[in-house]
Amino acid sequence: MKKREQSILIIDDRKAHLSMLKYSVSQLYPKTRITSIHETQDLDTKVQCLLDAGLTCIICDYDLGSCTALDVFKQIPAEKRPPFIVVTSHNDPAIKDMCTQSGVHGFLEKCSDPEAFQDALGASLAPYQ
Repeated sequence: MKKREQSILIIDDRKAHLSMLKYSVSQLYPKTRITSIHETQDLDTKVQCLLDAGLTCIICDYDLGSCTALDVFKQIPAEKRPPFIVVTSHNDPAIKDMCTQSGVHGFLEKCSDPEAFQDALGASLAPYQ
């Protein structure tokens, strides 16, 4: 059986953070197809279309301005939901607890050390690659 191509969706409303996430994933998994969204308008429709195209993982910033990563997570039917990892620059244990209790597959804090973040991201993605 042929292994399915890895396809990761990255969602962040800040272009600089989105670029950092894309770079980190591309360094960890150079053969992975990366799709990104920074415009949160019609986000649920965009995510559903990409799910139909075979996403294998979603990495989503917690605070998207008009909604949160948990809003996005909850809109995806459980039977179609790929591994979902939340990243945030908020150092708030309550946010982490909400994400964990909701069933997201991983939770990472963005940090000022890109190498440390990339290592943590790699550890979060490893079980799903």
